Amino acid sequence: MQFLVQMKIVAQGRATSPEARITLVENYIFPSLEVCRKPQEKAGMPGELIVI
Repeated sequence: MQFLVQMKIVAQGRATSPEARITLVENYIFPSLEVCRKPQEKAGMPGELIVI
């Protein structure tokens, strides 16, 4: 099973420095993806998560 996840970040939330980008990915994007994966794992479904 495949899921397509599209995340849009408003202009005010876009990071400008490389350090800020890393922080954004670690604190926002990775946790959001984990929320998507948990129900799939709980149901025992094999699958793939695609992020664009």
